[in-house]
Amino acid sequence: MDRKEFLTSIGFGAAGVFIASCIGGCSKSTVPPSLTNINQTIKLSDYPQLANPGGMIYTDGVKVGNSGIIVARNTSGALIAVSQYCTHEGGTVQYDQSGDDFFCPRHGATFSDTGTHVSGPGSGSLTQYLVTVNTDGTFTIKSK
Repeated sequence: MDRKEFLTSIGFGAAGVFIASCIGGCSKSTVPPSLTNINQTIKLSDYPQLANPGGMIYTDGVKVGNSGIIVARNTSGALIAVSQYCTHEGGTVQYDQSGDDFFCPRHGATFSDTGTHVSGPGSGSLTQYLVTVNTDGTFTIKSK
């Protein structure tokens, strides 16, 4: 093998490794599963960020199941809750008060206030949970 053949074979080998890593990097990552059988009551006073429209919390620190729910107060003043992980690649969605919807800052997917997929990448809707505000200053999150 002469020098030209050697360098050509190394070039093709490097290109193959590069292409394989690109394809692997573009594949979907695992989206955490939605929580089921949720029935959790939470003190509203523990989360002052939910006092006004636009406020939101993630249940990671609230001990709702194993986490994975975003609770937001929408522009009408109601509490809404959906799974917090985007259906595209599992990025954490955020609540956007100006659009009264949820969005994934990672790739731009948007979801309605009920979790329905509206636009952008994604393979489906976010799981919606029922939220009931109780007269004792608590709210309850339940699976549908």
